[in-house]
Order: sequence, then C-alpha cells, then structure tokens
Amino acid sequence: MGQRAHDKTKLILSYSIFCDTHYYSYACDKYCKYTDDKHGHYQCDLHGNKVCLPGWYIPQGNCIKYCVPQNDDIRGHYSCDSKGNKVCRRGWYGPLNGCLCRPRNSDPGHYTCNRTTGEKICLKSWFGTLCTIYCDESKGNYSCNATTGEKICHAGWYGNLCDTYCISTNDSSGHYTCNATTGEKICHAGWHGRLCDTYCIPTNDSSGHYSCNVTTGEKICHAGWYGNLCDIYCIPTNDSSGHYSCNTTTGEKICHAGWYGNLCDIYCIPTNDISGHYSCNVTTGEKICHAGWYGNLCDIYCIPTNDSSGHYSCNA
Repeated sequence: MGQRAHDKTKLILSYSIFCDTHYYSYACDKYCKYTDDKHGHYQCDLHGNKVCLPGWYIPQGNCIKYCVPQNDDIRGHYSCDSKGNKVCRRGWYGPLNGCLCRPRNSDPGHYTCNRTTGEKICLKSWFGTLCTIYCDESKGNYSCNATTGEKICHAGWYGNLCDTYCISTNDSSGHYTCNATTGEKICHAGWHGRLCDTYCIPTNDSSGHYSCNVTTGEKICHAGWYGNLCDIYCIPTNDSSGHYSCNTTTGEKICHAGWYGNLCDIYCIPTNDISGHYSCNVTTGEKICHAGWYGNLCDIYCIPTNDSSGHYSCNA
C-alpha cells in the first residue's frame, strides 16, 4: 500500500511470508512433520524443532529412544536421564536389562548382581538360574555341576545326597550289582539278604523241600518237612504206625507218653504189680525187670538159692 507525503513521495511496502506445510524458519528451509511411528516419535515447535513425545528421547535422533520410569518387579526399577538412559533406583542393578536385579542372600535366591547387565552372580555354593540350588562339595561324596548345582556322585556313591555306598561285588562278602540311581544292592539270582550273602534256590528233591523268603533268603520248609535243610520228614501220628508229634524246628519225633523207639511204636508203662515188675528204657521202651523178676513181662520171680528150700540159680 503506498502513501504520499506533503513534502515528498515515500512508498512503504508490508508483506508476510507463509511457509509451505511442514517447513519452518525465515527461509522456510527447515522441515519438520509430526511423527509417531517406526521413523520417530515427535512433534514440532513454532520454529520447526523436534520435540519428543512423552517417554521418547534424543530429538536429534528422531526421538527413537524410549524410556518411562518404572518401579515394579516385572518392568523394572529405574528412572530416566535426559538422554533416555535407564538409571537404576537405589539397590537395583542392570540398566541394560531393566534394573531387575537386587542382591539377596535368602529365599528365593542367593546372589549379587552385575552392575551393568543385571546378571545374577551366585554366592559360593549356590547354583542355578536363580541361585536357589545349594551344593557344597566339602560336605559330601560329590562334586557340583558348575551351572545347575546338581550333585555329581563320586565313584561308588549313589542317591540324591550321594550318601549310599555300593560297589558291585561277587565274592564271599556278597553277590550283587548296584542300582545306578539309588545305590541299592541288587542281589544276583539265588542270593538274598541285606548283603546278598545268603544263598537259596527253591528246592523240592532229596536235598531239601523248601521255598525261599524273598528278602532274607531264609528257607521256608514245605508242610511236613523240618530241619536246616528241610530234609527231615515228620507228620504227627497216633496209630499203629507210631504215636508222636513233631519238633517244630528239627522235625524230631516226640513220642507220646508211654511210647518209645525211633517210630514211637513200642509201648511201655513202668509197672510193679501182678501184671509185671519193670521200668522202661527211656530210649527204646524195652522193659527193664526189677531185681528178681524175669520173663518178657517180668512176671516170673526167681532168687538163686542153695539151702534147705532149694538148690538153684536163675536163667537170666
């Protein structure tokens, strides 16, 4: 718009410059466009400077570094510095891993922390991802797996605590192999007992008649058989073939009262009356006549005499 003065002529011009969209500065040569995607996270101020959206940092790099302060056991324990770097809260370590490591020496873990990575560093004798597995080589017959802490039993030792000793044996001290996990003795066929030193094979012939206790190997005699080898036969009897019971250990015949002999088939009751005068041999049951008495029933009396009453000896 022009103006004319009274004393001279002056032309004054006023104008405004409007930059195209997304361009800034007096020369409209500064480009800035609101962005919130993989290329960046920012808006633009009046001068075309990038201003990072909340949680995003480093405008010179298009605000692609993300950091939001956290304070929980899932997302981490940290604040953010001016460049978006995680700054671990007091007592927490591992900014490269969300500051999720805090040293401890109680359940559920026993470890210190790498100050940069937050990696757990197990205390002595503790192993595993969370340092919850205890293994002390000085307290047992084992070494410890350097990663898991699993006990590795020394040769001859077995069980979870490597406290069971077993060496496969086949001599007078025992006949067994060892369970690869528990170290329990596994007896060879026919051997029984805690040390697998008792031999027993079920038998039913002239050498014996028995089965075997599966734990102890003790012989279990079949019915009617007795003795250490179950080779003595005895059935309680009370008839013409014999009159006896059986000793439950040895199988020896135990004659009923008044019966004698190997088969308890000889009867004898000590007698001293008109039917006879005798005692009984405790083994055979043979009648033993009292003095002066003779005959099968000891019922004949005779005393050698040589006087007026008679002159004779007695047939023995």
